[in-house]
Amino acid sequence: MHRGTPAALAAATLALASAASAQVTNLLPGYTATEVALPEPPTGSVAADPRRSDSFYVSAGFFGDTRIYRLTFGPGSATSARLVANGVEPLAPGRFLPRMDNVLDSGFGSVWFTSNRLGDLLVVDNDLGLGGASSGEGVFLLRDYNRDGDFLDIVNRRPEASRVIGDPIATTGGNFTGSGIAVGASSWLVPTSDGPGAGEVLSVFIGGGKGQRVYYSPLDFASGIVADPQGRVLVGNTDGTFAAGSITYLTDANGDGDALDPGESQVVPTPPIYDLAQTGAGATYRLAASTNGFPPAVQFVNADGSLTKLADLSVFATGIAFDSSTRSFQPGSGPNGKRLLLTDLNSSTFAGQLHVITPSAP
Repeated sequence: MHRGTPAALAAATLALASAASAQVTNLLPGYTATEVALPEPPTGSVAADPRRSDSFYVSAGFFGDTRIYRLTFGPGSATSARLVANGVEPLAPGRFLPRMDNVLDSGFGSVWFTSNRLGDLLVVDNDLGLGGASSGEGVFLLRDYNRDGDFLDIVNRRPEASRVIGDPIATTGGNFTGSGIAVGASSWLVPTSDGPGAGEVLSVFIGGGKGQRVYYSPLDFASGIVADPQGRVLVGNTDGTFAAGSITYLTDANGDGDALDPGESQVVPTPPIYDLAQTGAGATYRLAASTNGFPPAVQFVNADGSLTKLADLSVFATGIAFDSSTRSFQPGSGPNGKRLLLTDLNSSTFAGQLHVITPSAP
C-alpha cells in the first residue's frame, strides 16, 4: 500500500454511491443529472476510456498525494472505482522541490491525463514548486504491461509509469493545464498554461523515440483541447486578465507537424474557459467559472462563439469529458444516451463527486 493511502482505498474495487443530483442546477430541459461519490476529492481531469464507453479515469487525492482511479458504470445506478495509478515523488534532502525521477506525484497543480486507443494513459505532472530547471514537471506514459488492469507494477524491470520527457520546452516553467488529446497511438497534444504569450500546445511523441515539439503558440492560460470530426484541433484559452478567453481552431494544412503557419489557426473570442469536451458529433461544450469564481457552469459553444448554458454546478469543477460511445447527446434522446462527466466538490461537505449528465427520456 502506498504511504498516505487509507487502507480502504487500497482495495481492488470500491462500490460508489449514486443519487439524483442536488448539486446540478438550472439544467437545460431534456437532460437529467445524477451524482456519484468519489473515493477522494478530484484533483485534475477526467478521461474517457476509448475502448470501453462505460469506463473513465479520474484523478483524485490531496496536494502532494494524488491517485488515478478507473470508474466503471454498471447496470442501473451501480458504479465502481478501482485504484490504477499511485505514487508520490520523494523530496530531495533539504529541498522542497522533488527529484527528477520516474515516480508519479501530484505536484503543484495536479495530475492531468488523457488516454489513447491502446489503453495507455499520458499523465502530465506539475511539480511541488513553482517551476524552474530543477523542478519535477514532466510527462509520464502509463502502460499496463502485465494486463492486470492497473499501472502499479514493475514488469521485467520496466515500471508501468515511466517518464517520457522532463521539463517541457515551454518558455516559462512548463505549467501543464488540465487537458490533452491522443493523436494516433503514439503521440499526444498537450497545452501549457504559462501566462500571457507564454502558453503553447506541445506535441509529445513516443513512437520511434521520445520527444516533443511546439505544435502551436502563443497562448496565455491554455485550458482544454479537443478534436472535431473535421480534423481540426480546438484549444481553449483564458487571457492574462482572466476576464476574457477564446477558442483557437487549428489545422495542420501543410502536414508539417504543427499549426504555426499562416492560415492554420482561427481565433474565436469567448468568455474564460476552464476545459473543453466534444460529443464526437461535432458539438463542443465548455467548462467555466462565473466572473466571481462560483458557481462553475457547463455551456454549449455555438458556431459564432456565443454560449448556451447546459447547467450550473456546485463548487469547483476540474474536468469534463464525454464517454467514447457513438450514442446521441441530443436533449430528450435518452434514457440510454451519451454520458457527460464532470468532476466537482459537494457544496455542503466538500467531498469529491462526479456529475453525470445524460439526455432524459422523450
